[in-house]
Amino acid sequence: MNIIINPSKSKWCSLTQRPYTENNSVVDSVKEIFKNVQKNGDKSLIDYTLKFDNVKIDKLKVPENLINDSEFKISSNLKKAIDLAYNNIYKFHSLQCWTLYSWRICYIIFNSINVRYSLFYC
Repeated sequence: MNIIINPSKSKWCSLTQRPYTENNSVVDSVKEIFKNVQKNGDKSLIDYTLKFDNVKIDKLKVPENLINDSEFKISSNLKKAIDLAYNNIYKFHSLQCWTLYSWRICYIIFNSINVRYSLFYC
């Protein structure tokens, strides 16, 4: 990790850019996952949870009482850290969108799930 302290304003744009690499094998893998989920539904999600997260689950739905009670089981420091991380990630990606165009339209094509174009305005 590179730590950059007080970069000049002229470097802000380049520092917020994410490196882009075309990786067809990743795209193919994601398409295959989408096809599998579309075909097999929850069962494939349970299988992928075991494969990628190494966690065995029986069902996807988390009971409502468990969700409601979870807020009280974590410390205020952890809540603050999660909020900070969210804000940092949001700001980072917002800056990416504004670096090249005043309004950037991102097209995502997922032919395998019949979504042709999704527009995201940053």
